[in-house]
Amino acid sequence: MEPTNADALYVSALCLHYEDGLEKVVQCFMQSLRMIPGHEKACVACRDAKALKQNKEDGNKALKEENYKLAYELSTEVLGINPNNNIKTNAKLCCNQGRVTPKPRKLDDAMEDCTNAVKLNDTSSKAYLRRTQGYTDTEQ
Repeated sequence: MEPTNADALYVSALCLHYEDGLEKVVQCFMQSLRMIPGHEKACVACRDAKALKQNKEDGNKALKEENYKLAYELSTEVLGINPNNNIKTNAKLCCNQGRVTPKPRKLDDAMEDCTNAVKLNDTSSKAYLRRTQGYTDTEQ
């Protein structure tokens, strides 16, 4: 990749995004925008990546503070930031949503979130584990 080519950096950032490398994604988009500040696609993608990153951090913080309602709301919000997120990212987001859903005892919703994560990424062991925990808790 040519580090002085804004379009190449933009494409590189998209590839990283599809591999779920969010930190590097934002860096590549920012570098691309420094070269061509008006790069429209990079502006939109960078905004979405920053929002996704911030929302994930806020959700993790809420979870650590055991504010499960806020963590669930943030998880729902982050899924709506960009419906075209890559499958790995959306699978993780659904799985995380399933993680916080049972706290207010909404186990059926949690299991559905985990099932959605499995549909997006059938290699997500966390989604299978959390769904199994839900089944065990509801004795299904």
